Amino acid sequence: MTRVYRQGPYTLVVKEAAGIDAEVTGRLVDCWRASYARMALRFNPHAAQSVHLEITDGYQGAAEAEGNRITLSASHIRARPWDSDVMTHEMFHIVQAYQDFEGPQWAMEGLADYARFRYGLYNQQGGWFLSDFSPSQRYTDSYRITARFLVWLENHIYGRIAEDLDQKLRAGCYSEGFWATVMGRGLDQLWSDYGAKPEL
Repeated sequence: MTRVYRQGPYTLVVKEAAGIDAEVTGRLVDCWRASYARMALRFNPHAAQSVHLEITDGYQGAAEAEGNRITLSASHIRARPWDSDVMTHEMFHIVQAYQDFEGPQWAMEGLADYARFRYGLYNQQGGWFLSDFSPSQRYTDSYRITARFLVWLENHIYGRIAEDLDQKLRAGCYSEGFWATVMGRGLDQLWSDYGAKPEL
């Protein structure tokens, strides 16, 4: 079954496998309505205006985004019906729209989980939280670990870190010198400062 949803200039097209609960689909649509336009306006006003979501039994992972299309595993969402904000993470990849990406993967995925943390509707119900800090971690661990570091930097040092990092990655001009230029300290020093007092 295919359904089309509209919100201002934005469109969501949902194609779902048989047997997906309407409430589950409704929460995925809620996530799109609540966050896609806000993320696009904040990070990339030129992001795709149309998002295509396919919930399919033919995908073995959890979810992935490519171009303006999100593929979501039907078995994953049946098993975790409140994991709706996997949609928010994947929508942020659409907003990122990095072409010929050569930046660090940990930064790209860390930003997507940062977006899930900032814009997610159902993270608590889905049992999704940022990872607590541990001395064994590194900023390169990606996803929730990197996302928490970005939130800490945003809260304590520089409120536009997510926007500026995203912009550098999209422009293809990221280098490790970015951190010292923006915040006056290198990445390893920032991580050390974070580890010394990691409270958000």
